[in-house]
Amino acid sequence: MLATDFSWRDSFALASLIGSLVAAFAFHFLPLESGWGSDMTKGWETWMEIFALLRSLNFADLQTMIGSSCFITWIALVISSVPLFPILQRSRLAARFVTVCSALVLIGLGVVVAINNLGPEQNPGSAVFCLFASVFLHFIGIVLVRCQIPQLQGADPP
Repeated sequence: MLATDFSWRDSFALASLIGSLVAAFAFHFLPLESGWGSDMTKGWETWMEIFALLRSLNFADLQTMIGSSCFITWIALVISSVPLFPILQRSRLAARFVTVCSALVLIGLGVVVAINNLGPEQNPGSAVFCLFASVFLHFIGIVLVRCQIPQLQGADPP
């Protein structure tokens, strides 16, 4: 596929997916809570909590289980969507599967993070906003992916 074959929709979808990847990268280095100091928890430390949860096999808390599974799915989707963009354009099944996964991550991670960080006594940091931005940009980018199915020679269009 040549770069000239891109429509405005494809360009915006790819830019949104790249923006999602940049926001996901920023999430890992920004603080999870507002304030100043070197002892603040960074976004990458979330991975240590998830690995500790997986090692302990303690899945009694439904909110933690949903948050962890959505977090792992989110990072897998964000990392893989940009390199797989041409495949998502050519395969409706792949594009719709990723769309459903992205919607579930948007709902699940959005609800869990909102419950934990948007209370009156909570003070979310910039990493939380980067997380929301990344999830939302990924969903918008995937929704805008237009499947271009090549027509066969001599076949009548439906």
